[in-house]
Amino acid sequence: ALKEAEAERKRTEKAAAKARRDTEAAAKKAANQRVREAKKALKQLKIDQKALSSRRRRRQKQQCLQKPQDKATTSKTLREVSPQATTRRGRPVRRPARLRT
Repeated sequence: ALKEAEAERKRTEKAAAKARRDTEAAAKKAANQRVREAKKALKQLKIDQKALSSRRRRRQKQQCLQKPQDKATTSKTLREVSPQATTRRGRPVRRPARLRT
């Protein structure tokens, strides 16, 4: 009877240990899953922000190209015809002397 009681105790201890291990593993798995999803969300956010900024930049460029030209286009040099004689930063575009009026 003593041997059987000992065996039973061992079995229950083993079962308890296994259950504990399983719950720990499950908790770890869940935590890792959360981390993965957070990382994914962060990545997506970065991508979205990038897209937004590039869209904004494109729109600004379009607006700056659509500024009205009040230049006389009588002598059709490159300078008068081009929508703007400045770079994107607002610096004047360098032109060869023969194209300057």
